Amino acid sequence: ITFTYGDFAPVTVTPFDNTSKWSKPSTFKLNFISRPWLNYGQCISLTALSLEPVFNTAEISAPLTTICQGQSATLTSNSGSSYLWSNAATTKAITVNSSGTYFVKVTDANGCQSTSKEVVVTVSPAPTAVITASGSSNICAGSSVILSSNNAKTYLWSNNANTKSISVSNAGTYSLVVTDSNGCVSNSTSKVVVVNTKPSLTISANGTIDFCQGKTVTLSTTFNGTYLWSNSSTSQAIVVSNAGSYFVKGTDANGCSNNSDTIVVKVSKLAQAKLKSSGNTSFCNGAFVDLSSTFSGSYLWNNASTNATVRADQSGLFSFIGTDANGCKVNSDTMRITVNPSPVETISSSGPITFCEGDSVNLTAASGLTYLWNTGEITQTIQVKTSGTYFAELSNQYKCNGVSDFVTVLVNRTPKPSIVVKNALLTSTETTGNQWYLNGTAIQNATAQIHHATSLGSYHVESTNGSCTGVSPSVLITSLSLYNSSSIGSYKLYPNPNNGIFHFEPVATDLYSLEIYNIYGEIIFQKTAQGHIEINLSDFASGTYGIKIQIGKTLYTQNIIKI
Repeated sequence: ITFTYGDFAPVTVTPFDNTSKWSKPSTFKLNFISRPWLNYGQCISLTALSLEPVFNTAEISAPLTTICQGQSATLTSNSGSSYLWSNAATTKAITVNSSGTYFVKVTDANGCQSTSKEVVVTVSPAPTAVITASGSSNICAGSSVILSSNNAKTYLWSNNANTKSISVSNAGTYSLVVTDSNGCVSNSTSKVVVVNTKPSLTISANGTIDFCQGKTVTLSTTFNGTYLWSNSSTSQAIVVSNAGSYFVKGTDANGCSNNSDTIVVKVSKLAQAKLKSSGNTSFCNGAFVDLSSTFSGSYLWNNASTNATVRADQSGLFSFIGTDANGCKVNSDTMRITVNPSPVETISSSGPITFCEGDSVNLTAASGLTYLWNTGEITQTIQVKTSGTYFAELSNQYKCNGVSDFVTVLVNRTPKPSIVVKNALLTSTETTGNQWYLNGTAIQNATAQIHHATSLGSYHVESTNGSCTGVSPSVLITSLSLYNSSSIGSYKLYPNPNNGIFHFEPVATDLYSLEIYNIYGEIIFQKTAQGHIEINLSDFASGTYGIKIQIGKTLYTQNIIKI
């Protein structure tokens, strides 16, 4: 092999072994070894020469070597003249969908060959999504069934739950998507849950349910099914002779049960008419006590009343003669009622009881032995600075407590407005009672929470709540621009601000998603579309809203203002 070097004479290189065969790599690295202390003019004296062929090394690029069953991976060789893969393919790139070890032998233009390192492709089996019910999926209203998945890494149910198990009480069709640790996904078959309505039961009686000893009443229901009464009977009707509360539990053909209404049966014992009172029989003037009896029948009280209950508000002796449903009469016992005088209770105020924050009023109770205000204070006079209803409780020598007149104090909130400036839009932090001022002069009809500045100058707002007024700090407006549209190169959003109808217009025709949030972070509008759309916020409150736009891999955010 002959080499040339610059302007020097060609050099012929012969291998030491004349029988060696030279391959033909595309590139050689030639190393000259000389003796620098010898000077032969313009000639280089070589004591040795080494020749290193540089070959094209085969390499495989594989972005994804772990895939799920049903997916494929692409293996690509670097450039060469021909290719021979371990699966006998002869293309530059191969697509594989089964586990295995893959390599490629690449031949370059000089006929030199190179074999790549092995690439291992792993195909993970697809998971199986199976729904198991804890019991029958045909359930009754008010009950539930547990639907569970087999083991997986993540779960997504059709009701958006992401737990392994869900408790279902509503009728519907439920399905599940599971993802294993390899990121492989599987869909389950559907599970239908049926919710049956509970039966409705009523009880009827064939006669009075309030009678004397020795009588009976028959309780029955028209419900068709099986029965379990509160007295353990399992027939459709029962005969009752004892006092008590009776109901029946019915079970229909679906196995759903429900309880009927309750019927209270009263059995009166003869010659039993004992008086009872709703409270103490000795009390203060203005109070009362109700007198009654467990007796069932008609009443004739010694004050001529025929009611089952009499209200006693005067001193005296009380009793009645009772007649039961069978015509049996019984004399009640006698009860003495004593009415004691009450203390005098009034409250006076030191001034108006409606005032603004920061003021106060003194409330004074009438003279008594003890005082207990609803504030917990025990003095005759209290100082009030907050809204509320105030009263005092007094007591006298009879241990009678009297409640004074109720005095309602109203402390109006003094507004503390401030101004939020957005270009030429001024917003008061107070929602109502606003009056806008320019350079100290009230602006006619400028009473809304949001004011559009149409003149340059110093603005402030006065907010009124009843008779209380607060004044904001002044702000200086030096520009009247409202910025009617928003455009940041990739889209236009206009007009902004406005009274509710916005237009979104992307520059490209790519698919995009758009979401709008209120100040609480709640999504109030969302849409996925291409091209121009109209956004209607007419039904939402005035204020600032956040918008998030995803176009391709780029996320944009900005604010919009609804006036």
